[in-house]
Amino acid sequence: MKAGFSLIEIIVVTVIILLITGGVMVTTGDYKERQEQISTMGEVRSYVELARNYAITMQWPALIDTKQKYTRVDIGGTRMTITAVPDNIAADTMPFTSVSFSDVSLASSFCFTAYDAKVVDCTTGVGKTAEILINGDSGYKVLINENGQISQELP
Repeated sequence: MKAGFSLIEIIVVTVIILLITGGVMVTTGDYKERQEQISTMGEVRSYVELARNYAITMQWPALIDTKQKYTRVDIGGTRMTITAVPDNIAADTMPFTSVSFSDVSLASSFCFTAYDAKVVDCTTGVGKTAEILINGDSGYKVLINENGQISQELP
């Protein structure tokens, strides 16, 4: 009778342990990526809700003394900007806030109307819906309908 394990038994057990560990690491990596996308989606939604609240309450930077027409949400590159658009188009727009996100895209900017916060095209004033994509084609989206209701969509 031999005492101990043969080389083949040790190799088989080592391979099984490595396979289990590798599977756990791949699953953990995907989980972390999904959680980052969900976190980014939540932050984007919060900023869109902030813009909507600015429109409803008619908050306006103190430096401008004209009526507010829209609160515009724009995403350019990695920057999301919330801007007050005056009733007098010739007047300067004033940014409320600007924040950086990675992998966030918006087809075109949209505006919330003053008081009722309906979503419209900033240049024509025609009602529209908006869709903000998180990480391209990942399926994570922040959706805003014409009435200004904000929702999230998971893949």
